[in-house]
Amino acid sequence: MLVGFDFGEAPKHFGAAAAAGTALHEMWTTTTSLITNIGRAFTSEKVRHQFHSIVGITEIAHETVLAGAGYALIFLGFISLVLAVINLFPFLPLDGGHIVWSLAEKLRGKRISVGAMYRYSSVGIVLLAFLVINGLSNDLSRITG
Repeated sequence: MLVGFDFGEAPKHFGAAAAAGTALHEMWTTTTSLITNIGRAFTSEKVRHQFHSIVGITEIAHETVLAGAGYALIFLGFISLVLAVINLFPFLPLDGGHIVWSLAEKLRGKRISVGAMYRYSSVGIVLLAFLVINGLSNDLSRITG
């Protein structure tokens, strides 16, 4: 509040069907934005600097708790959605990797060698390491100035 003005949005009131539709739309928008931005992180320095590690996520969570329980619950929902999407990436040891290898073995009709799985999964490990290291270095540079 500043001199009687509130710069936030007024709460919207929804029925059950409208709330479900809005929730699905927001989940879809967040999911596509997440996947797009992870892809862009490899080519755009601006996007790369928007990533956070657990340090930055904790700071943002603290801000949302201070803003109110509603904001904190929305933030918690977004964090849960992001973790679910990342967990479905098709690399071992993530759940998406287990799904991909199960489908591949089913389609082939025989087991895939452990060596092939290791080689393929190393790409996923490098991707996740990039995201974690990039987020941590962004947070450390924000903290140290």
